[in-house]
Amino acid sequence: MHPKSAILYANPAKTIFLLDIPTSISLAANPNHTLLSSTPPSQPYTLPEPKTATARARVLSSYGKAEGRLEYEEGVRRDLEQVLGEIERNWEGEWCAPRVVGGEAGNEKKGDVIENQRETGLDFQTYAQNLAALSHFLPPLQEAHPFTLPLSSTPPPDLSDIYNQTLTNPFPTAIPLTLHSPPNKLHTFTIPALSTFHLTHISPSSPAPFPTTEPFTLILLDPPWPNKSAQRHKAYTTSTRAPEMGRLLSSLPQKLPLAPNGAVAVWITNNPTHRGLVLDKKTGLFARWGLQPAEEWLWLKTTPAGQPIFPLSSLWRKPYETLLIGRRPSSISSLVQSANTPPLRDVQPRRRVIASVPDLHSRKPHLQEVLRETGCVGEGERVVEVFGRCLTRGWWGWGNEAIRGNWVGCWVEDGEDKGEY
Repeated sequence: MHPKSAILYANPAKTIFLLDIPTSISLAANPNHTLLSSTPPSQPYTLPEPKTATARARVLSSYGKAEGRLEYEEGVRRDLEQVLGEIERNWEGEWCAPRVVGGEAGNEKKGDVIENQRETGLDFQTYAQNLAALSHFLPPLQEAHPFTLPLSSTPPPDLSDIYNQTLTNPFPTAIPLTLHSPPNKLHTFTIPALSTFHLTHISPSSPAPFPTTEPFTLILLDPPWPNKSAQRHKAYTTSTRAPEMGRLLSSLPQKLPLAPNGAVAVWITNNPTHRGLVLDKKTGLFARWGLQPAEEWLWLKTTPAGQPIFPLSSLWRKPYETLLIGRRPSSISSLVQSANTPPLRDVQPRRRVIASVPDLHSRKPHLQEVLRETGCVGEGERVVEVFGRCLTRGWWGWGNEAIRGNWVGCWVEDGEDKGEY
């Protein structure tokens, strides 16, 4: 029987969560199915940290290029140490649920899930790049009623047939979508209940408007930041340099379909340049959209025993990623007044921490349940995920890989014979 919650532990203030990643994705995208996963890391990873004071000073000298970086990271380290201590005092079990292993483990080059998706599933990266060239010849997108699934086409459509189109499943149950790819392969995807997706190539050379003007409570972005590890694993297509990433973010629509009290959430890496592309007060994404930072969520990656996968004090790699949440100033002000907190000018972005054991490379914890628990998104409120790779029940997906993770080969139906670790 599938768990009813992916949250293993939450403190009363809802600022600390221990979350199981595969369960969070299963509950959000494909209930009654189990997501194939990787073997959890049994020990923290060893990094080649500077061994001498001179070498350490050389690395720290680069921090001077990012004002306040050292102080910020030291504050994060102290907060995460307190979080680890609190979870240890209140949670006695392992920090993840049992997994059905079908993917990469440790430092293996390729996992079965990733390899099978290239060989048996649809290669969205290559296909989307090829289709992007066609976008210049396609008519401009105009808002229209989405195509309703299931599609009644024989033979099954291929990606080019649904590219730059909006498709929706208006029913309370999931619907299979079968796509064709040359020479004669069929690929089936499970489209979650009440979900909508729009496959399109988002790039500076082909800016695209939002596929709808109806407002969302949350716009969630997981941009393809330059990342050597992601490029090495070929987990998804990334931008090659920060300037290119800046142009990509600038190509996003200026006018947001955001509800008056809505929020925009953006995943970023620990690179200060990437942080600046979102938070710079003059040129950052939030400033361009008229938003102010409201919350900062840290995704802390641990072993099943609760150890950070990298040292918190590491100079090379941090065991956490960051989700920045921005709101309109009027929205923040109303939240502040209702909470009887100091005036807006004195309010700092609220920090929450989500601890979890990492899974396949680039697979993040699904936030649907945490968003609901923290009051960020209510039941039935509209959410769109931009650059996402797995469609969620009740949400919109927008990007060139919006249904990649919904391929049936990524899942095992509950009740099947499963080799759990």
